[in-house]
Amino acid sequence: MLDVFTVLTRGGLVLWCFQSVQQSTFDPINKFIEDVLIEGKGGSQETYHVQNYGIQYRIDAASDLVFVAMFSKGVEGEIGYVGPLLDTVVKDFTKRYKDELEEGVLQSVDYTKVFEKAYALKREEFIAEQTTKSKTARIFEETEKYTRSTEGTILTKKDIQKKIEEKKKQLDDNSNDDDDESGSEEDTTKLTMKERLERLKKGKGSPRKPKRSTSSSSTVAQNKTSTMVVGESRRNLDRSTDKHLKDHISPEELKQGREDIQLLSGGVMDLEVDDDDSGLLGQEDDSSSSSSAGGIFGFFQRITGTADLTEENVKPVLEQMEQHLMGKNVAADVAQKLCASVGEKLIGQKKGTLTTIKSVVKESLNSSLQQILAPRRQFNILRDAKDCKGRGIPYSIVFCGVNGVGKSTNLAKIAFWLLTQKMRVLIAAGDTFRSGAVEQLLTHCGKLRKIFNDTDDDNPIVKVFDQGYGKNDAQVAKEALHLAKTNKYDIVLIDTAGRMQNNEPLMRSLAQLVTITHPNLILFVGEALVGNEAVDQLTKFNQALQNYSPDTTPRTIDGILLTKFDTVDDKVGSAISMTYITGQPIVFVGTGQHYSDLRNLNIASVAKALLQPLKK
Repeated sequence: MLDVFTVLTRGGLVLWCFQSVQQSTFDPINKFIEDVLIEGKGGSQETYHVQNYGIQYRIDAASDLVFVAMFSKGVEGEIGYVGPLLDTVVKDFTKRYKDELEEGVLQSVDYTKVFEKAYALKREEFIAEQTTKSKTARIFEETEKYTRSTEGTILTKKDIQKKIEEKKKQLDDNSNDDDDESGSEEDTTKLTMKERLERLKKGKGSPRKPKRSTSSSSTVAQNKTSTMVVGESRRNLDRSTDKHLKDHISPEELKQGREDIQLLSGGVMDLEVDDDDSGLLGQEDDSSSSSSAGGIFGFFQRITGTADLTEENVKPVLEQMEQHLMGKNVAADVAQKLCASVGEKLIGQKKGTLTTIKSVVKESLNSSLQQILAPRRQFNILRDAKDCKGRGIPYSIVFCGVNGVGKSTNLAKIAFWLLTQKMRVLIAAGDTFRSGAVEQLLTHCGKLRKIFNDTDDDNPIVKVFDQGYGKNDAQVAKEALHLAKTNKYDIVLIDTAGRMQNNEPLMRSLAQLVTITHPNLILFVGEALVGNEAVDQLTKFNQALQNYSPDTTPRTIDGILLTKFDTVDDKVGSAISMTYITGQPIVFVGTGQHYSDLRNLNIASVAKALLQPLKK
């Protein structure tokens, strides 16, 4: 159900508004006006997310009006009629009030009855369509997830439709073959008892069952013996408290670690991305204008010589630019929005030489990238931790993300950095599910203590709090915070189990942990090299924290930690995509396996890397 539908001017003046709930908040729409209409983040006919709400909108260039529909995120799957409703209202509203709009005298209107009829009609059409669709199972190529896959982002809509038709035909053919085969033999399973007796009298008998192997009895006997490890046996196999794990560190690691203390003692360094200004503006004499030869700006060589930049001559170039950004791991929808924002600034520009065009493009795109990546909220973990210490409570950070992205490893890197800043750190082993998770943290803890020459077992500078496996992670984190307060630890780093973004029970568990512990900072840990998938993961983690939290103002992801940044070369688009979708900053990036391989994001370097030619 829609919360709000409104018609605005570009300046934010409300001409008409429909509210399904009288107490609906207008804060998300005010934020939308600030981000989209004022700052220019996004093109027309797109979707915008803020707080617990989703917004779909249309910008009508002819009338200079903005049509906005706002709804709660929890009902996104039930409001597929919003897009068609927006299109219908835009067409009817601009036609109905054409004269007033042309004369500039339209200030407020009574459009409610007309809207309610259109609203009811589009809802009925959508429900009828969904009822029809539910009777037929979809194949993977028809799903939204396929359109975000690597193959789905490359193929055109026509190619995807052709692929769907071919696959459905193949499924129909296989189904027909199965029907033919099943009908070739007499189905004796449906015979009545009387018919079976008649067959036996005639000597036909019934189909023989295959003889069981002589070893089947022994197999059954073996299956009766449970192999589940329980009780004392389970406790004997639990190595989470083995002391020898803490002492294992090679001389090379010890030497490297102590050298790294000096490296991070002055703070986390900025990330530097390799770049080459010689290719940044394209090749002046390259008529092919290929991205591999001259970067983004090589595309614009073909439109030199015209009086000004128009939509007609800019559109093909923006399409090439979009493909270039996607080649840098920028998600498809984010690349489209970036190019739309650049296009709005370019169209109508007067220019003379190729250098002038390049200057305009570089300034426009670079400005958009800087605007996206610049954090809205400044993080200063050390300052905030000292503030908490002054109030007698520990500062806490929750690390969450999918499986295998390096949460525990990068948690240890942050612990190392905090130790160089004279902070006492308690690590909460909240991953009570993955085998070896507790031991991994104990190993890191042992190494860190060796590197910092900590021999005080009664009052260590870094300690792991764990309760073994199979425990409630929220309870482990809660008790860790209590221990930290009692023993005067400055910071608690809470590790959590990796979980897929569509696993509802585990996502509910994460929301419960956040609700119970009230962390100062929630970091989403994601891989820099997975492109669109990272955006999907982050978006659904945010949605889950909102949907499954009992709080009226649920906590969501505060910042991002991008791992394996050293493996993506110049394809740093994940940074743009994740920040654009959520509006949350990238707090740290992981760049290697050493404890010192932790960096702050250098916005200028990442922006420049995206403008570079694609590397073969």
